[in-house]
Amino acid sequence: MIMDLIENAEYYYGISAEIKSALNFLKETDVENVPIGRYDILEDKVFALVQEYKPGDISEYELESHKKYIDVQFIVRGKESIAYSNIKSLHISKKYDEEYDYQLLKGPSNILTAKENSFFIFMPEDAHKPGIRLEDCLNVKKIVVKVLI
Repeated sequence: MIMDLIENAEYYYGISAEIKSALNFLKETDVENVPIGRYDILEDKVFALVQEYKPGDISEYELESHKKYIDVQFIVRGKESIAYSNIKSLHISKKYDEEYDYQLLKGPSNILTAKENSFFIFMPEDAHKPGIRLEDCLNVKKIVVKVLI
C-alpha cells in the first residue's frame, strides 16, 4: 500500500505506464468540478470512478481486495478513515467474485486518515475498506482509478 499527496505523484510513475496515466489523470483533471460517473483513461486498462458519499460506521465494514485491478484512491473533498491489512493476515468472508473483481475479508487491520489531496495505491495483496466515518466528517468526494494488472 502506498499513501502520499498528489503533489508527489511523479515519484510513483515508474511503477507502470498505467499507474502514471492514473496519477496524471488525478493531477491534470479539475477534480473539484468533475461530475460523478465513470471516465475511461486508457480504454478498459485504466478508468476512473468519481463518487460522493457520506462515510459509514466502522462496525459496518469488511475489507475488500481485488485480483484484476489495482485501486488508486484519491480524496478530492472531505476526509475519512481507511482500514487496511495484508490479505495473508485475514480470512475470507466472501469468496472472490470474478465478475465484480472483489473478495471480502475479516481480521485485524490498521486504520489511517485519508485527507484532501491524498492518494492511496492498493495492490492485490492490500485488503482495504475506505469510507469509514470520522467524528467531524462531512460528505466525501473521491476518485477511484482502476488500473488493470
